[in-house]
Amino acid sequence: MAASKSIAGNHRLYILAGLLLFWFSVICLRLVYLQIFRYGEFQQRADHQQQRSINVSAKRGIIFDRQGNELAMSVMIDSAFAVPSEVADLPTAISLISRITGDDARMVLADCRAHKTFCSVARKANAETTERIRALNLQGIHFQKESKRFYPKRELAAQVLGYVGTDDGGLSGIEREYDEQLRGQPGRMQISVDARKKWFARIERQPEAGSNLVLTVDEKIQYIAERELEQAIHDTHAIAGTVIVENPRTGEILALANRPTFNPNLKKEIKNEALKNRAVSDQTGYHLGCARRKAHQARRNVRLPDGLHCD
Repeated sequence: MAASKSIAGNHRLYILAGLLLFWFSVICLRLVYLQIFRYGEFQQRADHQQQRSINVSAKRGIIFDRQGNELAMSVMIDSAFAVPSEVADLPTAISLISRITGDDARMVLADCRAHKTFCSVARKANAETTERIRALNLQGIHFQKESKRFYPKRELAAQVLGYVGTDDGGLSGIEREYDEQLRGQPGRMQISVDARKKWFARIERQPEAGSNLVLTVDEKIQYIAERELEQAIHDTHAIAGTVIVENPRTGEILALANRPTFNPNLKKEIKNEALKNRAVSDQTGYHLGCARRKAHQARRNVRLPDGLHCD
């Protein structure tokens, strides 16, 4: 009887050992499957959480007047960004920064939660905004240089030049018409966060600056045209006006002034009505064509026909 109990006990031990071996084999096979067959998938997930590649804006080409004066140029300016894994209280940090920038805190926070490695919190901010953000001394908030479009003459020839968006894409005027030539080729930068939640950046591709552009416009003549137009509008109580100065021998436009106007450096204050270039729209284009025909006839010493009117 004792022998039969011993046999039964050994049988149970064999069963238990078999079960343990089975589960051990299952675990080993599972590990092999995850680490070998699904390694690439998990590596991509880890890289997505720990790395992010972003575009580095290329420096746009300079726009000159006919005398070589700079009408539009690009300058390097600070942009603030957050590494969410380094920020102790992300909602509070974003709220404090958004009060300074005027951006929607909820949208900025959503972007930071979607991109745990890197998120912008103040793109191409002015010097005052940057200093106020620095003064907060928030952990996990860093700064990097970016290229920003700058118009040194402010409103001068604003409708001719146009303006660009935050990503330096041309939105109107010459900036839009010659955007491909002016914008150059953007670079790429990889932002990574290591196991200790420390970030570092690596340039994958250097940006290539855009081509420069020379206009037929003369800065001094443009200034005089805008000054006289402003005075005429004031004297006549008009709501809008246009002045065009053209070289009758070559057809080159030396000045093209419009009112109302805008400052392309202040994007948030630009009104749609001010963007309208009346010199090349409405009936003004017809008047310009008529003036050109008259100038052409004058050069040839041909008597103007009585029927040629620009009214």
